[in-house]
Amino acid sequence: MMKLSISKKLGSVGNWEAVKNPKTPGWYVYASGNYGSIYKIKDENDKYFALKCFTRKSGNLNERYLKISDYLSSQTKGINFLAHFRYYEDGIKTRKSQSYLFPLLKMEWIDGVTLNKYINSHINDPRNLRKISENLISEIGKLQSAGISHGDLAGDNIIITSNSDVKLVDYDGMYIPDFKGKKSTEMGHADFQHPKRSADSFSAKLDNFSALVIHLSLTALSLKPEMWDKYNGNDPDCLILRKKDFLNLDISPVFNELAKIRNKKVKKMCSLLKEYIAHGPLWDGASPSVLGSL
Repeated sequence: MMKLSISKKLGSVGNWEAVKNPKTPGWYVYASGNYGSIYKIKDENDKYFALKCFTRKSGNLNERYLKISDYLSSQTKGINFLAHFRYYEDGIKTRKSQSYLFPLLKMEWIDGVTLNKYINSHINDPRNLRKISENLISEIGKLQSAGISHGDLAGDNIIITSNSDVKLVDYDGMYIPDFKGKKSTEMGHADFQHPKRSADSFSAKLDNFSALVIHLSLTALSLKPEMWDKYNGNDPDCLILRKKDFLNLDISPVFNELAKIRNKKVKKMCSLLKEYIAHGPLWDGASPSVLGSL
């Protein structure tokens, strides 16, 4: 089937094998996003990689991914927390359109767990929670220094490897310098975004709000792990804060509990969050460098 469907530009496709998702027997999809689904593939050398097949049209999808691919290739030094990928404009056929090749991404396969799963298994390990949080802030700072923002930082787009390294996946909403003056094609996960974010909120500073939300949440959980069960509710994407909290922090139960934690770092971040809400989505007052210095 692969031999017939996938362009030979991708390699020895006739020797590839799709790997079933062990969590959903009989099903091959490992993850789904706004624009496509992820499949795990084993090649002729028994090595694994991921294919992202796009399931939703976007007017400038080809242009965006081609530019992202080229730009990231030029910025490889010091940025090893992004998955290596190659974009193929004419990658795969479908049953309905045998004469037309749709785009796909061929990416390195990252073995690890999502941030939320990592928190679940390390909720009583405060040292590791703080380490992951600090690593993530450091990596976001490196992205920003290279003129990049991920655009959709969320629990399921952050992967923690067995070595406790942070990897960011899903680049549909990524910003690079080539996109200056353009609009964002998606708004990101609402529980990690400034409530006033719009399509015009598109720059290298776009991850600042998400970074603050994540850093505050992980730092607080390292001090009060019981807040995870109390406020996460087995949600696979969000942490402990949600959009409804950002819209009115004064009556938010979780924010009021955060503000009562006797820790200078948490108190400072709570103040920054309130201030950030009053500013626009691209405020510089809670940049990764500011968060890393707390």
